[in-house]
Amino acid sequence: MCLPLRDTVRTSILSKQWRYKWCKLPEYLTLDLTHLTTKDLIPPMFQFTNIICHLLIFHVGPITKFTLSINSCLKTCPMIDNLILFLSRNDIQHLVLELSSNGKLPSSVFKCLQLRHLTIRSCLIVSPPALKEFNRLISL
Repeated sequence: MCLPLRDTVRTSILSKQWRYKWCKLPEYLTLDLTHLTTKDLIPPMFQFTNIICHLLIFHVGPITKFTLSINSCLKTCPMIDNLILFLSRNDIQHLVLELSSNGKLPSSVFKCLQLRHLTIRSCLIVSPPALKEFNRLISL
């Protein structure tokens, strides 16, 4: 069973001992942001940036599995590229990207050379000219 990141972070209010337990979850993080809309008081881009900044600042240790699901409100968000670059530096091995329709695959995905499993849904793939091999990739 996997608890969504949003709910996992909410456990921090249970007690002082639980406050930063979510920061040390090494195995699997799921970030489902399909609920963000332009009708919210806070723009989706700002909400996403805020969530990602907290993740980058507070998380300790490797993240081996990560799932990101977003809607069309965020399809041009530059912070997605920064997030994937962060993951590439934190031992990401299993990456699932569910981007909005025709969203461009972030170029930083091609820097995740340690990937073993990569799942891409609903995005446009434009490979860079100097594409390195994904030697460890088992499934695409």
